[in-house]
Amino acid sequence: MKTTLTLEQMKAATVSQIMADVAAQNDKREIVSELLGQDRISDRPVITYDEKHRIVKRVETERDLLTDDVLGSVVTTHTYYKTGEIKDITISERDAKDKEIGGHTIKHFTDGRLPQMVMNVVEPKPKPVER
Repeated sequence: MKTTLTLEQMKAATVSQIMADVAAQNDKREIVSELLGQDRISDRPVITYDEKHRIVKRVETERDLLTDDVLGSVVTTHTYYKTGEIKDITISERDAKDKEIGGHTIKHFTDGRLPQMVMNVVEPKPKPVER
């Protein structure tokens, strides 16, 4: 946080005087971010289960601390083999408009092979060429 006070002036000042100087030199976002160590906050994850009490989907949403606007989210979906074992775990990173911006899938196998990670490539739409 910004302040105009020197260390010697801070030692001589009261807490109220220091706070007044900090408030004059910083905006609300800077003060809150410094106090909390972040300027975004995560909602509680929303988890959906199937009839066998297995996780099907988990959504973690991140919001702006002051405005409560959605900044993005991570959606994790699970699929299962008929045997009940995990087949795929897909992790999708999404922007504020819920558009996928990245992620990956972890493929599991029933034949003893180790799981494999496959990156989900999200290609941006080409911008029209101006002539």
